[in-house]
Amino acid sequence: MAISKTATWNYGDSNDYINESGDSLSKIAQQFYEDASQYAKIVNANREAIKGANPIFLGQKSRVRA
Repeated sequence: MAISKTATWNYGDSNDYINESGDSLSKIAQQFYEDASQYAKIVNANREAIKGANPIFLGQKSRVRA
């Protein structure tokens, strides 16, 4: 399943992405950075929201840095 970029809020060096069904950090990293292994960039930009073994959920807003 392809992920659509639903980033709508721009904060200069980052965008917010609304997590969709089937998303994972590596899938979002692949979409934005063209490299799934760059998921740590998303974790680091969202320290206040990403915690535990299941770090993201449907409808959650995640900051994705440029």
